[in-house]
This record gives sequence, structure tokens and C-alpha cells, in this order.
Amino acid sequence: WSMRPRPMFTRQDMSRIGFEGTVITASALAAFIWARSSVGRGPHAGTVGFTALTLAQLLHAWSTRSETHTIFDRQTLAQNKWLPIAVGGTMALQVVANLVPGIRRLLGTVPLRPVDWGVALSAAIVPFIINELTKLALRPERGEAPETILVDVPALAGDAE
Repeated sequence: WSMRPRPMFTRQDMSRIGFEGTVITASALAAFIWARSSVGRGPHAGTVGFTALTLAQLLHAWSTRSETHTIFDRQTLAQNKWLPIAVGGTMALQVVANLVPGIRRLLGTVPLRPVDWGVALSAAIVPFIINELTKLALRPERGEAPETILVDVPALAGDAE
């Protein structure tokens, strides 16, 4: 008698991952194509696409905290004190990577214009909103979020509250 192990990802999980990845990719690619049509070939379009993809992935970290809870829900999820630090720090590093000439040379990027930042940020926000709306649409019953188990992660040794 042997029990068959349950897969880590169900078919539904894989479908959701594929959808979210496709939306993020399409949005970053749209930013890249816009930049390429705006300034032509070269590192400028790649920098816009890279920035859009990075920012979209950071927003996705917020969205994937729950499969059912959305930013539109009245109740909030349990706090994760490390997520804002990680996301904010990485966003700051992305900006620094665009401003510091030595890092730009290392990464092969170029300085972005304000309009480029606007396009990259828009390309990051669009998949975030689509994925949040998808969670609402996939709920079994419209209305309030289904029961969500909210778990506080215990503080790491040495953390002082």
C-alpha cells in the first residue's frame, strides 16, 4: 500500500503561473516596443524593458501574497515587515542603477527620460491590476474574499520588535 504524493503545483496553479507570467512579459515587451519605436534600436529600449520588467516583478511580489485576497478587499493581510523593505530597497537600487554611470556601464543600460520612467511604471502597474482583478473574477462567489488563513511569520532570532 503506497500513497501517491500530491504534486507541489496543481494544474490550476500552473495555469495561473503561466497567465501571470504572460501578462507581465507582454507588458514589459510592450514597453520595450514603445521605446524602440520612440528612440530606435540600441540600449535605450532595453533599459526601458528591463526597468518595466523589474518593477512589474516587484509589484507581483505584493500580489502573490495571497491567491484570493486583493488590494480591493476591505480587510488586510497579516503584515510582512520584510516585503516593503525588500521591494522598496530593490526599487531604490533600480533607480540608482539608472543614475550611476559606472553601474550603467556594467549593466549596459542608459539614463531614462521622465517619459520612459512613466512608460516603465505603467507597464509594471498594468499586470498588477490585471492579476488583482483576475483574483476577484476567479472567486467562487462574488463579494467578500473567501476565508484566508493569515499567518504571522515568527520573528527571526535577533529581531527586536
